[in-house]
Amino acid sequence: MQRITTAKEILKINRDLRNNGARIGFVPTMGALHNGHLSLVKRAKSENDAVVCSIFVNPTQFNEPTDFQRYPRNLEKDAELLESVECDYLFAPTASEIYPIPDQTHYELGSVSEELEGKHRPGHFNGVASVVKRLFEIVKPDRAYFGLKDYQQYLVIKNLVENYNLPVEVIGCPIIRSEEGLAMSSRNELLGKTEAEHALKLNESLKRAQKLIEEGKPTQEVESTISKDLSSQGVDLEYFEIRNAGDLSKPDNSSQSLVALVAARFGKIRLIDNMNLTSN
Repeated sequence: MQRITTAKEILKINRDLRNNGARIGFVPTMGALHNGHLSLVKRAKSENDAVVCSIFVNPTQFNEPTDFQRYPRNLEKDAELLESVECDYLFAPTASEIYPIPDQTHYELGSVSEELEGKHRPGHFNGVASVVKRLFEIVKPDRAYFGLKDYQQYLVIKNLVENYNLPVEVIGCPIIRSEEGLAMSSRNELLGKTEAEHALKLNESLKRAQKLIEEGKPTQEVESTISKDLSSQGVDLEYFEIRNAGDLSKPDNSSQSLVALVAARFGKIRLIDNMNLTSN
């Protein structure tokens, strides 16, 4: 695996690969890699000739300075993990490499960026759009792979690609969970043992919501039931909502494709999760 730190280096590699007719898969990350990230690299390896994984903790998408400072960083360990799944290139740029000048753009991302995480983390998705667009411009991938644990982010990035005519196919990949059911996240390593056990209630609540929807319960009733249950169990809940899977609009009785999304805090750590539901 070759390590790269500058846009100039990766642009040269891109030209060489293109001259040989290679297709490039890209996995953008903020590091603190886990099996979820590695599953994205494996998928990219299976569908492309070369794979680039970026590691960059993007300051523009953090609402809380302490969250940015606390975000786990271990580049050497991450590099070893990428080696283990035969990633071809690790792109680990500095902030000045990604943002040689501040990006003041207000990105048009559609109403999907204004819901849920958009309400709770103002400016977050604009920061995501800024770094993803810049990375796409540098890496110039054919395909980019994103975990569906960040489901709303996946939809926002699809809108970014469509609205700005970016020549990248955006591929969403299934959530990878621990044996206990906790959705894998870089922030999980910041959880204490008790907090990690408590966080399992998120997946439990999603599975219960799925069962209730399959039984024909109205979506608003399911939202209310699950939210009350989580709060009664001491979960510091920010939201539990059921939305249309395509655009995160609020469902009506004719909705067929639904997703439940949840966000909560466990100590100082904020976690999100989601699950596709079946509505008949």
